[in-house]
Amino acid sequence: MPTDPAPRSHFWPLIWVVSAWRTHLGLLAFLLALGLTWGGLWLDGRAFMGVQPARSEVRRVQVLSASAHSVVPVLQVEIEASHSPNCTRMSQNVLYRQERDSTVVYLLGLSITGDGLGTAWPSATEHGFLLNLPIPSAIPEGEYEYSYRSVYLCSWLGGFLQRRVSFDSPPVPVRVGPP
Repeated sequence: MPTDPAPRSHFWPLIWVVSAWRTHLGLLAFLLALGLTWGGLWLDGRAFMGVQPARSEVRRVQVLSASAHSVVPVLQVEIEASHSPNCTRMSQNVLYRQERDSTVVYLLGLSITGDGLGTAWPSATEHGFLLNLPIPSAIPEGEYEYSYRSVYLCSWLGGFLQRRVSFDSPPVPVRVGPP
């Protein structure tokens, strides 16, 4: 009983690819398919960049002193952020300052927002919101800078394409404690 020394695959797409590769058009077909794939992904990426959120902007920052209703002072921040129905925004609010040769960072709050989290957004593309961030008593008095950092995680075409867009606001000077 003779046996075949080189068993062949019975998977028909592989047989077609191997037979096309053996012809003089095989390399040309491969390069054409590769170019169309890369070109299509590049065009998809360009189209996706047009629907992504552009930025977040810090409009106003002020320190509200402790009142009868609050024990600690509050940092009130007004932010204008882009909204896209296919993005989730994760953000952090920090106070920082330079001390000697290092930077001391105090995290004031984290947030995550997006359509998939049950928040009903109007159809506008820009949304303003007001954050009231308590300043812990462990933060020493002095001059600080406030920074708002956000990362947009966006999916498109049913999640086939995903992008991450990060944004850092310019630092805003803040005085903690009495003037």
